[in-house]
Amino acid sequence: MSEIRLLVTSAGSTASQGLLLELRRRPRSIRPFLVAADVKPLHGGLGIAERDVTIVGGSEPEYISKLEQLATQLRLDLIVPVFEPELRACSQHDSETLGGARLLLSGARTIDVCRSKRRLSEALTAAGVLSPDLVAEPGVGDLPLFARPDVGTGGQRARKISDARELLGALAGEGDLVFTRCLDGREISVDGFAWPAGTLRHAICRTRDEVKGGLAVRSTVVDGERARTLAAAVAAALELRGFFNLQYRETTGGESVFDVNPRLGGGMALSFRAGLDPLRCIRFALGLEEQDRPWKEAVGLTMVRRWQNVFLAR
Repeated sequence: MSEIRLLVTSAGSTASQGLLLELRRRPRSIRPFLVAADVKPLHGGLGIAERDVTIVGGSEPEYISKLEQLATQLRLDLIVPVFEPELRACSQHDSETLGGARLLLSGARTIDVCRSKRRLSEALTAAGVLSPDLVAEPGVGDLPLFARPDVGTGGQRARKISDARELLGALAGEGDLVFTRCLDGREISVDGFAWPAGTLRHAICRTRDEVKGGLAVRSTVVDGERARTLAAAVAAALELRGFFNLQYRETTGGESVFDVNPRLGGGMALSFRAGLDPLRCIRFALGLEEQDRPWKEAVGLTMVRRWQNVFLAR
């Protein structure tokens, strides 16, 4: 393969831009030809890739056929879906390739399990991985509790329930909530890559020192030896494939996993720079990397986010 041709979806997202920017740092002679796809013609990732294209949203019926057309026209080798509608549509496709391009994502069952807080907790518990206890019929005696929608992303409507009034309001107006015991302890995020399904290749462990709108705006890499053992167990249990992120809290009973996202994460840019080499990951997915050589881990590396303006002439 003379040149890898890679398409990343949702190019306006923080997660997609993190991957594209990290790959763009590599010499042109070794990095992929980058294609950025988004539903908006004017999105925040414009100009990072060699080619910007627009496409319908992942929930649209024609999404797969449009993506297949792009893969054929642009002679793509690999497609990285990013947001949930794209992940679900691509995972339900009847092949691991589309228009000649490999799809870099987990299977449909894995994605469906991870998007449901209840099913995820049950799957982790069955695999012997510690996770927060589900409270099926919460009462005042169970307080405090943590409530989240069974299906949702970005921490939407997630909150701590501290008193009877809050609990009654949540039970009366939001029937889709899942309640768990509140956990104390430091919150840790782990970014990993698994290939083939269920086989962890590498993972970087980082703290979430400052969070705004569910996105870590300040994060620091910490030693990840124990976290990699945990990530390997989770990857095997859920048959994760491709990029993924998991979050846990350090409790007295051990590392309690409360979230697994089978996709690129918004804070993964730090992990890419710290040693989760996305170019190696891509080569693994395409069968171009066979030896599992040592990976890097830049413990102590900190990422602080800032905005960057992009100016477009008419």
